[in-house]
Amino acid sequence: MKEQKNSQLIKWFTSIAICTLSLNGLANLTASHVGELGSQGLCHFDQEANQLSSALCPSLNSFQKGFHLNMNFFSTHSHFNSLGRLVTGNQYTQREVQYQEVDLTPASEQRLSLNGFVTWGEYQISAYLLAPIHNLVSLHSPAPDSPQLLQNSNHHLLFKANISRKFENLAISVGATQGFKGQVQSLLVTALDESSSPSYVDIQADVESQWAMDLELAYQFNERNLLVLHYQQKMDYRVQQTAQGISPLGSLSRVDYQFTLEGSALFSPENYRISYQYQAQSFYLLTGIRYERWSDWQGPSLQISQAQGVLRAGDNYQYSRFKDILIPSFAIAYPLTNKQKLTLGYSYRPSILTASPTHDRGNRLDTNVSQIGLSYQKQLSSLAGSQLTIGASHQHFHSLRVDKQSIMEDGSEGEPIGSPGYELKGSVLVIGAGLALNF
Repeated sequence: MKEQKNSQLIKWFTSIAICTLSLNGLANLTASHVGELGSQGLCHFDQEANQLSSALCPSLNSFQKGFHLNMNFFSTHSHFNSLGRLVTGNQYTQREVQYQEVDLTPASEQRLSLNGFVTWGEYQISAYLLAPIHNLVSLHSPAPDSPQLLQNSNHHLLFKANISRKFENLAISVGATQGFKGQVQSLLVTALDESSSPSYVDIQADVESQWAMDLELAYQFNERNLLVLHYQQKMDYRVQQTAQGISPLGSLSRVDYQFTLEGSALFSPENYRISYQYQAQSFYLLTGIRYERWSDWQGPSLQISQAQGVLRAGDNYQYSRFKDILIPSFAIAYPLTNKQKLTLGYSYRPSILTASPTHDRGNRLDTNVSQIGLSYQKQLSSLAGSQLTIGASHQHFHSLRVDKQSIMEDGSEGEPIGSPGYELKGSVLVIGAGLALNF
């Protein structure tokens, strides 16, 4: 009998712990200026116009001189269909089956970005700052009691600095990105069996700041052909905290326990990018591909290790397997006049999950995404050396159908979380406006 009580404790504890500290780490393309909404983040350089400073392609700053500053505002609006009335609790995660309406649409988000560079002798020093408007750091915890998207759940303060230099037709850039420190607070609940009173453990853990190096090479073959190669290290924000607690056993005794919580709070994958630009007589053709190594990620997770007392390792039924992906992109930049330009682009991002939630016990969701973007850039005559850019990007999430089998998370017969099933459909709209000053 005692063995079953120990098992009940860790089952209940693990399900709640994953809920409270499973921090999501998949983000959409973050543009450094509004023009990249149209170009899909592809490197673009216009020799005949004052060029925008680029944080995604800092080596291109070496082909310019002076002081450049970009100020940009982005607003993100999402819409996803209601998944309907689903099972959000069963005999495995709590004491009775519970149903609830599930809606995946997140609140709108606004962000500001500042980026620019200054010439220092033969070098260009560039910097980039991305700041959410409402909260500098916000890490939402997708719970295991309902389906959760691996997109649009995190935003935090980022800073990037690069130094670049041009050697005839070759430009080299070296830099680093810093994600700032944050904190996670978690309230855990334990219970030995249905007759015992619950015990609460309040834990605070720091999410340490992370640094990642990036390296970029740009080679201009001639006035019509430009090739850019880019490498970015991964950033894996980890959480680790030791906790102690007491859980009552009946009315006369208690159980002491100690354990270590370890988890991945936020993740940016190692990636390689290739961008190619061809300048035709009346337009620019941009194309490229990005390789992202998501297989290095264990997913937003919480693990219990070094347990003492009656605690034992339990099932993490929200475990997901991730795969590396290739993201192709292309765009056309068309100068309307010598002071106006229109850019239209498209990209396709496949799902990073190796299997659908139909076959996995968890309910983390990701699907293929098609993105189309448009940006308009105009040089302002009222302010010398300045440019105004407006843009929009629409992301279409391809339909994903999930039908749950009558097997609970521990393998026994019953209704799993997310049953009887659902269909995911949705879209994300990003709009932005920016002002560039060139001196």
